[in-house]
Amino acid sequence: MKKQLNIRIFTILLIITLVSISTSFNSMAFAHFDHLPHNNGGGDQIGRYYVNQALEPEYAKPGEPTHIEFSIQDDDGNDVQNVETAVEIYDAITGQRIELFPWEFHPTGDFEVHYTFEKKGNYLLVISLADEGSSQEHVIPPRSILSSSYNCDCERVVFNISITPNIGTVWDSVMSAGILLPLIVFGSVLSMHFLNLRKNQNQPKNPEVIKYLIVFLAVAGGIIHLGVYADHGSLRLEYSVFLLAAAATQVAFGTFYVLMTVVQPITKSRQSVLSYYNKTVILNIIGFVGTAVLLGLYLYVVIFPPPLSPDNKPEELELDGIFSKSVEFATVIGIIYLMQYEKKKKNVLLNSIPSK
Repeated sequence: MKKQLNIRIFTILLIITLVSISTSFNSMAFAHFDHLPHNNGGGDQIGRYYVNQALEPEYAKPGEPTHIEFSIQDDDGNDVQNVETAVEIYDAITGQRIELFPWEFHPTGDFEVHYTFEKKGNYLLVISLADEGSSQEHVIPPRSILSSSYNCDCERVVFNISITPNIGTVWDSVMSAGILLPLIVFGSVLSMHFLNLRKNQNQPKNPEVIKYLIVFLAVAGGIIHLGVYADHGSLRLEYSVFLLAAAATQVAFGTFYVLMTVVQPITKSRQSVLSYYNKTVILNIIGFVGTAVLLGLYLYVVIFPPPLSPDNKPEELELDGIFSKSVEFATVIGIIYLMQYEKKKKNVLLNSIPSK
């Protein structure tokens, strides 16, 4: 039974790791924005192309200068060149057109227009893509059916925009709570276990305290990945999937380690000591290899263009990335320490058990 449990733990973590690696070899692109938009963004089919749209800042406030960004690609996710577009902005309540960016030729499908939304409320953003052979002189009059291409020589698609003064603050607060709350809960569980040992006059040794800190770092690294995965999804959707899978692996590593420590304490028998040690070996090897791979990939992508990169450029060094990799580097060193500590503890416990 215990051997089967070891195999199950190994299989679960191995599957998560393999999924994270295999998804990076898919070939579907998403868009070329700085991050995957959570709000005021989306995509839709327009003729033979697919149009992605985003705002920068994403949670634009009334009176704040805003970049309206577009990324036009074909159905296979490839970049397009030589497109002619016009952009309109309508008030969603009155239906009145309040801004027109006339026909303009773009050498690539990535472009932006600048606008300041003066009032809070909902707006409708319309992008028109000219048909081949059409003339830039053709005029787009305001219309009640915004998606209609009547008398336009174009294809049109409509996006919804919401301008509010506080939604950005609400989103940032929710995301911060989503990152901090699991860390607080996880840290509380470790602290309660530590205090319970002291209450029972079983003072934890310093190596045990360090072990708690290491598994806490592993979980923290996973939660950090959950917080930043969306920033990479706009470059390649696979990047976000990879980060989500990496986060799941890191959280699973820390969680399984805590469960083994808290739920399955070692009893004084050779079988239980060896069973516990074998489980730690499996977890530590997977944790070490997985975290080391993440560090290696990060070093690679800041020096060389990452695999499947849409712009064939290395990633920029950013504060959140440096912080995340610092946590992972500390985790790798900690796992090496854990492997040595668990081996020493196994030998001490085995030597203390009388042989039959």
